[in-house]
Amino acid sequence: VIPCFVIKSDQFYLNELSLVENLLRADLDMFECAASFLYTCVAEAVTANELASRLSASQTDVMNKIALSQLSSDEQLFMLKNRFTEGHAHALLRIEDDVLRQKMAALVAERGYDEKSTARYIDAILREPAEFVDADAKDDRLAGFLHTLNRSLTLLQDDGFPAQVEEFEHEDEVQYLIRIPKK
Repeated sequence: VIPCFVIKSDQFYLNELSLVENLLRADLDMFECAASFLYTCVAEAVTANELASRLSASQTDVMNKIALSQLSSDEQLFMLKNRFTEGHAHALLRIEDDVLRQKMAALVAERGYDEKSTARYIDAILREPAEFVDADAKDDRLAGFLHTLNRSLTLLQDDGFPAQVEEFEHEDEVQYLIRIPKK
């Protein structure tokens, strides 16, 4: 004997109950949840706002979950394997180029960035000024390199690494000495 409720319902309500039950499962990952939301919206022809209302959730939460469905299955597996959070995934989703996004995800995993560091890193990448993109201009490439170097050092320092840079100007060159303690 098990305690239960027996109800009579139409298919619409049964789908809603099934969705809620799936969402309450402890082992449901963020991408399964996203797929479930997306499937419900498509199968039942409801908007994210309507789904949010049915689930007593905010429209923003539902839309954020559904957005995770944009990531390829390979990206999703990589993120789960590396224990990325939704914050990591959403920061990376801001990168539209799939190849670049995958490279950045690998870098985030390699460096062990938390959500906040990941978001700052992605912000720095996305804010690259247009003048640093011109591959034909030697001065612009050098300026781009220096800009990237400075941003990288700032990220290191923000993450608690006491990185230091010394600049030495000579007649025909500039030398940079970067010191990063091992521990």
